[in-house]
Amino acid sequence: MSEFLFALPHGPTPVDEALLSAEELASRFETDLRFQGWALGVRSRLVAMRGEFADARELASHAEEILDELGIYWSAFLGAMNVWTIEMLAGRPDAAEAGARRRLSEHDMSDVMANWGTDALLAVALCEQGRLDEANALALRWRGNEGDDQDGRIRWCGVRARMAMDAGQLDEAERHARAGVSIAGDTDRLNIRAFALTELALVDRRTGDTEAAGQAFEQALGLFVRKGNIAAASLLRDRWDD
Repeated sequence: MSEFLFALPHGPTPVDEALLSAEELASRFETDLRFQGWALGVRSRLVAMRGEFADARELASHAEEILDELGIYWSAFLGAMNVWTIEMLAGRPDAAEAGARRRLSEHDMSDVMANWGTDALLAVALCEQGRLDEANALALRWRGNEGDDQDGRIRWCGVRARMAMDAGQLDEAERHARAGVSIAGDTDRLNIRAFALTELALVDRRTGDTEAAGQAFEQALGLFVRKGNIAAASLLRDRWDD
């Protein structure tokens, strides 16, 4: 049941329907505080996708309180993921970075793959702030140490595409962006597929291939709309209009 719960923000179930499912599951496990904390975190991300950021932050804070009190090992990662998702969707990558760093620094996250995944989140936030040197430092830390998490691999492809693009290495940027799209494939994890296509669209636009850029942009936007991720769709439209 927990696997189904955690899949709700990522998979093909539209946001409104996913929220109902999360609430229904929580009601079936009312006495399980751990499950309640998990469900609140999942709901916080889904609510953020609707653009309701104040409510999302409140849900995430409540989830964090419960999981911290229970001493759940993964509470730091879950808390970081929740705040990162909410603030990135709110267009506040600085807050996403700061919030994730604070939560991770307060706990022992010595697990190598967890660090590899959380550093990917931080690197994406750094790129959005234009702090590419710091993102590059994180990328160099993990060179040759790729994990097996699909989302993390796709995020690192996007980060490396941004860095190559900034350095004027457009062929290299396209290689990384296309690798991200290839890893995503036709996964039903709609948000990460849209992320990969967004990075490809940015590279194609930089190379002057406006037709390919437009196609990737429309595909990414279509996936966000299909998910019901209003906040991400709005951010993407704004970025494309700049």
